[in-house]
Amino acid sequence: MANFNEIQFWGPKYGSIYPYLEGSTPYNNLIKEIFNFLEVNSNDSILDCGAGSGMIIDSILKNQDFRKITALDISDIMLSHIKKKLENIDDNLSDRVDLVRHDLSHNLKFNDEVFETIISNLVLTYITEHEGKFGEDALKGVLTEMYRVLKPNGLFIWSTPVEDVDFTKVFIKSWKDIVDLRNYKRLYYGPMILKHALTIQKKGKLGIYHFFKEEKIREILEKIGFKEIEFKKSFANQAWVIKCKK
Repeated sequence: MANFNEIQFWGPKYGSIYPYLEGSTPYNNLIKEIFNFLEVNSNDSILDCGAGSGMIIDSILKNQDFRKITALDISDIMLSHIKKKLENIDDNLSDRVDLVRHDLSHNLKFNDEVFETIISNLVLTYITEHEGKFGEDALKGVLTEMYRVLKPNGLFIWSTPVEDVDFTKVFIKSWKDIVDLRNYKRLYYGPMILKHALTIQKKGKLGIYHFFKEEKIREILEKIGFKEIEFKKSFANQAWVIKCKK
């Protein structure tokens, strides 16, 4: 199981404020970049690893045809956010979404080559331990699992903070959203989200999380077997959006 401190860090307190991040322009730009890479067909099964409050799922439901979405998250409160979004979606679509509580420090409970598409937004490089492995080996283990459950020629889209991430730049780019009086609660929750983000940033600098240069990420992906690797910066240039295929 994931480290207890990590579960607490990503637990109810952060989960309760996470949806307010969805209102920021940099975060919406990040989601748009993910969708610019997305290629979904009507028969595709999609895996969302670390689905958070479900903004990506909500966007897929409204804009893409697909067969099935499986949404994984370790947090019950995050999964509850997704459930609320599904309540506002046509039943025929919401019935095609499976919500699964799963700890990504363990192997995925799926057979090989199940999904046409895997998406993971700002999650995988936060996994500190995977099946008894730590550091860079933990990240390699998680990415190898993505490769295992992806079908041949399947699409893997994910994002990670850049090596020298500075989340204050995201906060500065979000100031108009934060002071928007139509959503006055952001004045309170915006600084709370920044505080959490700066802790993430510190853990990256300490090597607890794995924020690597583009060349290092590419090297890891290629050794696992991924091909056609593309990078695009987003989130006020503080995150990589990465597209690759099996």
